[in-house]
Amino acid sequence: MFAVLDIESSTKEDVKDREIFIKVLESVTKHIKHDILKERLEYDTLERVKLISNSKQFNTKYVRTRTKLFYKQQKFNLLREENEGYNKLITELANPPSDPQTMIDHLLKLIGRFDLDPNRVLDIVLETWQNYLEKSDFFLQLVKLFPKQDDALCRMLGYSFAFYEKEPGGTPESLFKVGALLIKRGIIDLHVLYSHLGPSYEEMKAEYNKRLSDAREKAKSLTTVSLNKDETEENSDAKSSKKTETETAVPENQKVSLCIALIGSGCWLEADDLIQLIPPYSVPHNPKGREVIFDLISWRIHEFYKSHVSAAVTVRPVKEIKNDPQVSSWEDLSEMVLTPLFRLGPYLSYCPVLFTKILRLFNLFIKENKADICNHSLAGQIMTMTSDVILPSLSMMNFNYNFTALIWEYMQHFPYHIRYRLYAKWKNVSYAKNPLLMVTKAETIHTSRYILKRLTKENVKPFGRQIAEWPIVTLR
Repeated sequence: MFAVLDIESSTKEDVKDREIFIKVLESVTKHIKHDILKERLEYDTLERVKLISNSKQFNTKYVRTRTKLFYKQQKFNLLREENEGYNKLITELANPPSDPQTMIDHLLKLIGRFDLDPNRVLDIVLETWQNYLEKSDFFLQLVKLFPKQDDALCRMLGYSFAFYEKEPGGTPESLFKVGALLIKRGIIDLHVLYSHLGPSYEEMKAEYNKRLSDAREKAKSLTTVSLNKDETEENSDAKSSKKTETETAVPENQKVSLCIALIGSGCWLEADDLIQLIPPYSVPHNPKGREVIFDLISWRIHEFYKSHVSAAVTVRPVKEIKNDPQVSSWEDLSEMVLTPLFRLGPYLSYCPVLFTKILRLFNLFIKENKADICNHSLAGQIMTMTSDVILPSLSMMNFNYNFTALIWEYMQHFPYHIRYRLYAKWKNVSYAKNPLLMVTKAETIHTSRYILKRLTKENVKPFGRQIAEWPIVTLR
């Protein structure tokens, strides 16, 4: 009642009612507990009845106390904590029983006995897993049995990625493998973890645009004819005598590294979702990235290639990928091989063995279906792969007649207008959107000019051989 009267009297313009209320309140303060009055009445009223000395100071003290109780984060000094529980925890994890259920029972007992933080226990479990990747099946079952919290596991991995991103040594590969296995089993969501990874899309896009601009500048400098007579012939010879590979050290990218770990774990669909969220060719631009895609495609086509083309042992050994299906029909080839092949783009040129296998499979299919080539869906996909992957890769490879012969062997069955449409796209589009192709084209033109400038009737054969060893920019 006094709280209601306090509010009503403080809002009225009549001062007399307010004074009467204060006098009544002063007379009853001896009979009511002061704590109750301090909870219910306004600070100005409390000051007037002399229950507090200063309303402003009381308000400041109240705000500080409330903040300390409800909003201030507690800090723990780990050196003063009782670490017996964590010692026993690490001992249990280093020598786990064969049954994950027995292990989780032990962990819950340790949490209850020593009052351990469950989140810290889960973090230690993940840290231990990184050091015992050979026991991944056990730790996967253990994490599934751990008491569930809302995205707690994903947040912990995110904090680990954020921590290592700032470290000079970079993120350990084992952390990416753990994350990939958790995504594969559906324990965490890829898109939730993606938000914790660095760098941001804007930074990746800026880095991709920088590579494009650097490639254009280099191509421009290589194709510009120098009129400086003071430039020595030796310097020009050194620039032109050998093709330079413009592979610089690739900076660490957690999104690309997670994608590599997903592919290596046999999670192509999840990896492909991640590839579509980052700039084009970010994964194959990384040497490890293109290697895992080479291994994936080689493994998937291995048995099909042996049964339909050749059973001979290849130079490049095929790496087995557990729980990843293999191609058994042309329909499987369309669904399981062409998408990762498309993601490679011109970087397929880094694996001539796989390049040859793909061309032979394309040849076999086109020969079997050349009568109905325009109406077959896989034939249309092969045309797309030829435009976006095969021909650009040919531009980047050291000249080998076998490759051009294999490509022509199946392209000759394409309709005339389709063939020249592919040639036009190769000439006008492919070289403009990939930095590696830009530099390759410029280096080829630069070296060809250098050789032709010194060509005479006496050295036709040796210089002709040099030209034949270089990738030729078609239709130039």
